[in-house]
Amino acid sequence: MNILLLSQFAGSPRHGMVFRNYAWAREWVKQGHRVTLVTSSFAHARSLNPPPGQTRIVEEDIDGVRYVWVWGNRYRAASAVGRLISMALFTLQCFFLKLPLQERYDVVIASSAHPFTIYPAWRLARRFKARLVYDIRDLWPLSLIELGGHSKRNPVIWLMDAAEKFACRHADLVTAVPHRCESYLRDQGLPPGHFLAVGNGFIPEEMADEPLPTSHREKLEHLRTSGAFVVGYAGSIGLANAMHTLVEALNGSDERIHAVLMGHGACVEDLKQQAQHLNVAHRVHFLEPVARAQIPAFLRLIDLAYIGLLDLSVYRFGTSLTKVNDYMWAKKPILYSGNDPDNAVVLSGGGFSCAAENIEELRQTLNRAAAMDKKELTALGDKGHQWLLENRLVSRQVQQIIAALGL
Repeated sequence: MNILLLSQFAGSPRHGMVFRNYAWAREWVKQGHRVTLVTSSFAHARSLNPPPGQTRIVEEDIDGVRYVWVWGNRYRAASAVGRLISMALFTLQCFFLKLPLQERYDVVIASSAHPFTIYPAWRLARRFKARLVYDIRDLWPLSLIELGGHSKRNPVIWLMDAAEKFACRHADLVTAVPHRCESYLRDQGLPPGHFLAVGNGFIPEEMADEPLPTSHREKLEHLRTSGAFVVGYAGSIGLANAMHTLVEALNGSDERIHAVLMGHGACVEDLKQQAQHLNVAHRVHFLEPVARAQIPAFLRLIDLAYIGLLDLSVYRFGTSLTKVNDYMWAKKPILYSGNDPDNAVVLSGGGFSCAAENIEELRQTLNRAAAMDKKELTALGDKGHQWLLENRLVSRQVQQIIAALGL
């Protein structure tokens, strides 16, 4: 089968950025399909962008996936205008440029973040008489309205809404990370039977396991030998991660409970001040971020893995956090503080779940976890690990997509 995937911000292990597109493409290649991935040559969030070529289009083979890099304008990460220009340029180039495509494709996929890619994908699907898939990672423009405070009357919001409605009406299948968004998409014009929830997937072979820096390991080992119950978090420490909730919940909780936050972010200094103000600074520890390959070693030295979200209405449609996959692979019980009522922790039975930014409920949940014996905690971690293998392997997800298309 020949598959064409359009995604402006796709990346690769070498370039960073969006894992989902590369993971799907590589798994399809491993299963004997041919995949062409059309993406922009510049994205602000990539760790590495490909060098500029002599032409607007450059081709490259990455792990058997045929990448077609379409020229993208450079812009500053903080520049909303620059991003909008890049979206328009990518969409228009995919629509009007003569892309170096194969003779025929069986499936054409338009992958968000923004929905404008649906237009060239729809045109190409008609040209090749292929099945059309619209893949949603974030609900745009709804997220921009509810999280960013943008007006529905904003012309860009209106254009995005029109593109999303077009996608829902014309796609043979809509796949989505937010697993509870089908009813919303039905209101946007999606016919019954055209929806498939596909959370952020996991590839076990990608999980390397390297030792922690000595200073990190010694800190964690000291906490464990001193009898602390260690709640750990690894990742960005920004407002969206709601670490302030965890710090506040420590105040009044079992004194044995310590939080270890490993990562960088805009909220680190604020959290340190908050811990000082609440007299829990001796129980909140900050570690420098490490490579992803070192996270399994970090998780082995904690008792409970933490994930926090803000109390935002957009999460009512569900979440699928890659961090949950990492925690489950490590067989760690998880404490999930968020308003997704059937999140992966609840579905798997792999830990504890409480409402977002509910300090008292979180405090009680921390105390309950700290009171459990190690066998009980291990059993929770095992449940999460098994659920991950049954529900989040990319190799299974890509087969489900093909099956849902009836191919």
